[in-house]
Amino acid sequence: MAAQVYPSPDLARFLEGPVTAVLAVAGPGGIPVITRGIACQWRGDEVGIFLNGLDRTMIDPVPPLGASVAGVMCRPTSLQTYQIKGRFLGLRDADAGEQHWLLGAVERMVVEFQKVDYPEPQSRAYLGYDPALLTVFRYRPEAIFDQTPGPQAGRQIAGAA
Repeated sequence: MAAQVYPSPDLARFLEGPVTAVLAVAGPGGIPVITRGIACQWRGDEVGIFLNGLDRTMIDPVPPLGASVAGVMCRPTSLQTYQIKGRFLGLRDADAGEQHWLLGAVERMVVEFQKVDYPEPQSRAYLGYDPALLTVFRYRPEAIFDQTPGPQAGRQIAGAA
């Protein structure tokens, strides 16, 4: 198993948003399963991607602990993008503090989407979720890549390949 990696302070702030989040896990037969997240949060030594109830059902069956996962986070106004690969730690319901944080994250993302001409109602629909079904997909980062369009795209900035 590869060593744990930690983001730079700038990357940790970037991950707190506003960013879009896409999650990929190995599904049955090794076929990738891809779903979207509502937001991303760096906490201690793990990344948490918030999933609404419907997007959570895309990850079925739940991968085994330690399974390979990848998250891609992008800021729409700049296209600044990072891919973080790692190992699955588990799913859990979002706690009250995370749900409170997510309210602000959604508002910041609505503003971000409006800057790239997404109407507010469409943005809110895209970011909508049922608090009772809000899940945090947790994983331990092992490699971080800059995926921002341009000559540096694909450049590894931390961890093992």
